[in-house]
Amino acid sequence: MPVLPPRHLSRPRLLERLDQATPAVLTVLSAGAGAGKTVLLSEWARQHDPPVAWLALTPSDNDPRRFWRLFLEAGRAAGQSYPTGAWTPGGTVELIDSVLRRSAEPPGRPVFVLDDAQVLTHPEILTGLDRIVLRWPHRIRLVLAVRSDPLLPLHRYRLAGLVRELRAADLAMTEAEVQDLLDRHGIRLPGDDLRTLHRRTEGWPAGLRLAAMRMADTERPAEFVALLAMDEGSIGEYLTAEVLAALPEQMQSLLIQTSFLDEVTGPLAEAVTGIPNCRSALTALARTNSFVIPVDRSRTTFRYHPLFREMLRQLARGQPTEFQQNQYARAAAWFREQGDMWNALHWSVQAGNGAAVRSVLARGGLAQAFVGHQDLIIPGLAEFAHDHPPGDASPADLAEFRTTQRAILAIVTDSAAVERLDDVPAGDGPADQPVPPDDPEVTVTALVSDMMLGEKIADFGIVDAAAARLLSDENLRASVDAVPGLRSSTLLAQARARFSIGRVADVDPLLRQAMAAVPVNGTPVAQLEALSMLAFVSVSARPRHADDAIERAEALLSRHPALARPVILDLAIARRAHLGADLATMAEAMRRLQAAGPHYADAGQAATVAYVQATLFVAQGKLARAQVLLRDDPAVNRTAVGLFGVIRDRDLAEIDTALGRPRSALQRLHRHRGTAEEVVAQVAAARAYLALGELDRAAVSVRAVMTMPSPHVDRLLLVDAALCEAEVAHRRGDEGRAAELLDRALQIADGDIVLPFVRATPALEPVLSRHRTLTARWPAVVAQVPQPGPVPPDHDELADALTHREQAVLRLMATSMSTTEIADELCLSMNTVKTHLAAIYRKLSVGRRREAVFRARELELL
Repeated sequence: MPVLPPRHLSRPRLLERLDQATPAVLTVLSAGAGAGKTVLLSEWARQHDPPVAWLALTPSDNDPRRFWRLFLEAGRAAGQSYPTGAWTPGGTVELIDSVLRRSAEPPGRPVFVLDDAQVLTHPEILTGLDRIVLRWPHRIRLVLAVRSDPLLPLHRYRLAGLVRELRAADLAMTEAEVQDLLDRHGIRLPGDDLRTLHRRTEGWPAGLRLAAMRMADTERPAEFVALLAMDEGSIGEYLTAEVLAALPEQMQSLLIQTSFLDEVTGPLAEAVTGIPNCRSALTALARTNSFVIPVDRSRTTFRYHPLFREMLRQLARGQPTEFQQNQYARAAAWFREQGDMWNALHWSVQAGNGAAVRSVLARGGLAQAFVGHQDLIIPGLAEFAHDHPPGDASPADLAEFRTTQRAILAIVTDSAAVERLDDVPAGDGPADQPVPPDDPEVTVTALVSDMMLGEKIADFGIVDAAAARLLSDENLRASVDAVPGLRSSTLLAQARARFSIGRVADVDPLLRQAMAAVPVNGTPVAQLEALSMLAFVSVSARPRHADDAIERAEALLSRHPALARPVILDLAIARRAHLGADLATMAEAMRRLQAAGPHYADAGQAATVAYVQATLFVAQGKLARAQVLLRDDPAVNRTAVGLFGVIRDRDLAEIDTALGRPRSALQRLHRHRGTAEEVVAQVAAARAYLALGELDRAAVSVRAVMTMPSPHVDRLLLVDAALCEAEVAHRRGDEGRAAELLDRALQIADGDIVLPFVRATPALEPVLSRHRTLTARWPAVVAQVPQPGPVPPDHDELADALTHREQAVLRLMATSMSTTEIADELCLSMNTVKTHLAAIYRKLSVGRRREAVFRARELELL
């Protein structure tokens, strides 16, 4: 029995598992090298009574005569009175039965630990072990430590309840055990570094012990977490010697040459390496716990343990660059044959193959990514946008070249950096290029590029035009339908565009067409997005429709856990909760959105998040924060045209009025007079007039809402208008008219809309107190909603508040923008931005950018 290592860490939970396995005749510890099997059993055996018979096996023990002699001698050494007996060929069962029948039954069942029992493959040995399990379970307990499952009928034992198993996942160290191990080596790691170490090692005990030993010898142990050394005494050396070197040369080549892949299948490995029967090889490696792990139950897809993969990749870097690029190209070709365009593009980029990159994008790759919402921002892809077409390119090749350059631009353009598009000549988009009429596939890619680019730069006219052509051009029908889901995704893009440019009446039909166009056997991405957007646009006009769409979307997410949760769904949930005065649910939805940000798919989405966050701030009484957000947010400013512009100014005007500045509110709203969207701001104008005591003008404003036919007038706006007009009537002394209007507001709301009534309660309290029928129907307050108005600073607010410009800089600090890019975004000099950064650090009492963002989120400044 081996001695315990220095600084040994006892693992009570596993010792308890071994004790709990006592009723079974067989216990199997099956895991790869360094999983801690021997150390665990050694500690357990030292605590066990009666003594344990321990056999440390080697390949030479895979001989029946030698093995059974050792087995019986180990039993006698542990205190068993086994009579002498000799093994004879074919007499294993007789030997076992004879010895155990003639020996005295011990007071306690003896335990035999067979360490490294994977070496036992001889049929006569396996027959004897099987005989003990099936015939003598009351006389012997077997504990086998193996690197791969023993060649015994474990499935039969499981059904009979004769075996207990501990596998690699059970033996892996928990985070708490990792912390205890590091403590024993005098190492303290920050929480994030500890979790990273645990994740990279997946709790592998040998890797963690080696890491602890190496970190104990360095002044900065945290830096070791991100490294994998290959020198003497390192994790890499252990894996090379204990795992890789034990494999046949062909298997070593298979592992090294496929290590650049995160997941690998047999056919993919064969395509990359040219080695036959790779699936069988990978299955065998997984079965022998050689750090090859099945991803699926059918064992067709595999991954490598993170540390093992890193070691293999270091070895692969020693191969010639041309050889590696050839492997990437082979992987790209295989993925393309399977229809996996994302991986085909990724590995074409890594291979440096510009022709393959352009072919993948032009021939369905971009359209596929658009449908599946795949992120195509691949390192190195942007470099291909600077390529030049061959001098002898044909018109068709030239059209494809220009189309894919535009596609790459659409992919890599940051939605927060619209200025960078000034370098693109106006009217030089691919949809305007002379594309050969016999190549509609390239035309489709060009139009998809325009939709993607238009959404990123908030030019929804481009999106609408490109979508309209994709949907109506008969020459493109076959190519559009060849990409499953493209038609429904295009309808969704057009719905988003129409909503953004104020054509709200068009949105519902487009969304329903999009849901109808979802392929029967396709992924439900488009259906989920359509339901989410339908919920969002229905909140104010048809709240119950919104509830139904939210419920269906949530059910879809439950059935398909791999689906990404759409931002628009949580925006819909937040708006619906706001309408019902349920601020807790609204705040929870906004927390989910903030966790998904700060980068959003396009400027419109980022602006909508900002609008809804500002709405929550107003509902919480945090008017100053809402005002800064609506006034200074880059996405809000970039999209503040048309309907969005009116909504932004309406919300700012409401804040101005609440802060005692009604004339500023009216001045802000004046610019929208005579526009098609003016009606959206009329209630805000009426409230400003009420604050000034100008009741006639307030009445005119709200009557415009009640009488003007407009697609922008929904139930929420009608309820607000009726309540505002009721306040006008009350202040005029016309209580009957006020009661009539309140009754009308209640009928329109029909129990679906709550918040406007909560806010109107103080002003209309006298009317309600004298009309009990109205009071009985008045919506119950489901959340304490503060009335808008100046509020004293919270205990955690800054003593020295940030200026508006500092707040604008702070919001951009939460993005990936550099200091230079922040200066460009805000049209400031570098020195000015640095001055603002210094002030932000001082006021937040931090020293680094990351700390500033974290502190700002604590204070709800972000």
